[in-house]
Amino acid sequence: MKIVERSYIGTYVDYILGEMSDDDSFFLQKAKLEVSGIGKETPTNTVNQRIRVKLNQVQKSADKELPSYIIVVEFGSPKAKIVKDETTI
Repeated sequence: MKIVERSYIGTYVDYILGEMSDDDSFFLQKAKLEVSGIGKETPTNTVNQRIRVKLNQVQKSADKELPSYIIVVEFGSPKAKIVKDETTI
């Protein structure tokens, strides 16, 4: 999948992911993507804590038919975590 469009402010996700149609005339929407980052983990600001916040956020999205992917990057180590939320389907 590729990023096919940037979401509008207030839609609770950053991007829409998709792929080209069989005849290459349009993109098929396949998933939503929310991306977040933190400079360095602290006891009150961890990657897992940010994942929970973003899971709650994407579940507010109006489009309930697409799965959501959440990526949180911690730049101090660095490390990243990717989660797929299927509760929005």
